[in-house]
Amino acid sequence: MLHEAIESYIGGKDHPGAQEPTNDDVKQKTQDGEAYQDSHNQANAIDPRHKQVFATRDPSTHNVYLNKYDPNFDFGSPNPQEFLFKY
Repeated sequence: MLHEAIESYIGGKDHPGAQEPTNDDVKQKTQDGEAYQDSHNQANAIDPRHKQVFATRDPSTHNVYLNKYDPNFDFGSPNPQEFLFKY
């Protein structure tokens, strides 16, 4: 939770007006994707205890799992909290 607060502060301070990026924005290094990545990296440097959260959904049961990383499954957002409420 601390990581997200730091990341939000840095994003607002250093990248005002940037929109929430999709995974494609981050992969394609769009302006919004780069703003997110910069804020994320700075937040990691400030709080090295941060652990990346991954969320996946089992296609047969539709259960959502946190920290069960599946590189073949992409929710389309780098924000796990978002798709916990979307699906």
